[in-house]
Amino acid sequence: MARYANLGYCLDNNEVGKVIRRKDIKADVFIDSLDKVIVAYFKSKVMTVGEWKARNIQLMKFSLKLPNKKISYIDTKWYTEVRLIREQLFRKINHLLTTENLYISGKPLPTVYFTGHGIGGALAVLAALEFKHALHNDQYKFPELVYDIKVVTFGQPRIGSSEFAEYVNKHLNIFRVTNADDFVPRDVNPRGEFEHHELEYWISEPDCHCDGSIKNPMSLIENDKALFVCRGFKGNRNERTGENLECNAGQSTSNDRYMASHYGPYFDITMRECLGGDL
Repeated sequence: MARYANLGYCLDNNEVGKVIRRKDIKADVFIDSLDKVIVAYFKSKVMTVGEWKARNIQLMKFSLKLPNKKISYIDTKWYTEVRLIREQLFRKINHLLTTENLYISGKPLPTVYFTGHGIGGALAVLAALEFKHALHNDQYKFPELVYDIKVVTFGQPRIGSSEFAEYVNKHLNIFRVTNADDFVPRDVNPRGEFEHHELEYWISEPDCHCDGSIKNPMSLIENDKALFVCRGFKGNRNERTGENLECNAGQSTSNDRYMASHYGPYFDITMRECLGGDL
């Protein structure tokens, strides 16, 4: 899945059509013909340490209205960005579902993956929630199927409050991957009010050559001691964030290491490294 998240840095077009672009966002949807899944990936602006710090001070938040629930609170900017590209994104997914002969009778149910790196990971989580709610909206006319929605993010920052994190845990099949002492997943926390959703897979060694298969994530733990399962709301808790201090949340980062740790490697994939060189 890391190679899909990296597409945001490396590709401008694919067989479906033009990549979705809006302000700092790039996103697209395509079918992986080998695994027979639909993948939506997201990329946003690459930020410096100083920009992340400034965001903590300048961040705006609001209460999110969801079906039968109001969540206090999430990041206003990222949610607004997802809403700006939602129509294009859903049209592309619907196009693939209705034109590709992947999910006829007797074949597996449609699996739709949402993925991204850094802010792209936060956008993927929000887009997956929007997609799940849109399936029951007649406006989009999605095929009447049972959908398997999965979310995998890499180096994702916090998105909202503990209430939002718990909602994500309940309604999405999701996990996030963190790398070594990456600054972004743990330091982006305005006034200590934001909290991560579960489940975290922490790569403790930057040079870990872990098996990157997403089909059976638990096999990663069995095969490599450099990868750990970390649950945010249980075990060794940080009172400020509710995250496991034995994993990424307990690390310290100097500015000169921030960029390297944030970009990987994640299962032998280093973000921004493409066939044509580093972008």
